[in-house]
Amino acid sequence: MNTKKTDGQPVMISIRGAQFSDDEDDVVEFVTAGEYYKSDKGYEIRYQETELTGMEGTETRLSVEGRRVTMMRTGRFSTQMIFEKGQKHLSLYNTPAGTMLVGVNTSSVDIELDDLGGRLAVNYSVEIDNVLTGYNRFELKVQKAGDSLPQ
Repeated sequence: MNTKKTDGQPVMISIRGAQFSDDEDDVVEFVTAGEYYKSDKGYEIRYQETELTGMEGTETRLSVEGRRVTMMRTGRFSTQMIFEKGQKHLSLYNTPAGTMLVGVNTSSVDIELDDLGGRLAVNYSVEIDNVLTGYNRFELKVQKAGDSLPQ
């Protein structure tokens, strides 16, 4: 089934990702250019990963439909992760080092998007081969290119 999608508008995306484990906490923050689309089912955000994230050569695409967020990565790293509050979803994560079975348990999804942009935040835990590896949070703020990002 095809969904109608508008032409993407250029946007600036502020991304803050955090990983919390027994060993250490790791936080990455950066701003990048991307595209923002509206479809008849929701919104889509696209951007290129950078050297800062360690995933250069990878495109990330977030599709938001209702209270569900699907993250698709293609390129050097590829996966599909589904974030849905209170649900566990399994996926394969392909990396240059090999393929892993990843389980994503989502504890919260906070979506404040409209036709102009907005904010998206997800809290989740990750299991690799059924072993809990840590807790994660990512937050994206999307703003039309040329406008200043919201605080």
